[in-house]
Amino acid sequence: LMSHEVWSTLFLFAVSLFWIKIIEGLVKRDRVSVELSRKAIHVGIGVLFVMCWSVFDVHCYSCRYLAALVPLSVVIKFLAICLGVLKDPITVKMLCRDGENHPQQLLLGPLIFT
Repeated sequence: LMSHEVWSTLFLFAVSLFWIKIIEGLVKRDRVSVELSRKAIHVGIGVLFVMCWSVFDVHCYSCRYLAALVPLSVVIKFLAICLGVLKDPITVKMLCRDGENHPQQLLLGPLIFT
């Protein structure tokens, strides 16, 4: 049986993935611009991440590390895309600032803001 903390982490992953997939679907169908998709991803994930903190036990010291796995996994995915290990043109299209689809731009935000 998995602990409450593990379920909370899985819930946070699921909520984050759900939001990304919604935006990804809109981008694939050209329903939103690249600029809007990038902002929707950043703002939406941030708000959802903070809202999901309440599912973690406030007395659990290790929960902060479990919750940190979610943004860490995104940075690892971006690194894999930049190194050419993973091909994900939709993520590159959604999150590149200049519309030129340079995967190296994916690491710009995490490197500047962390």
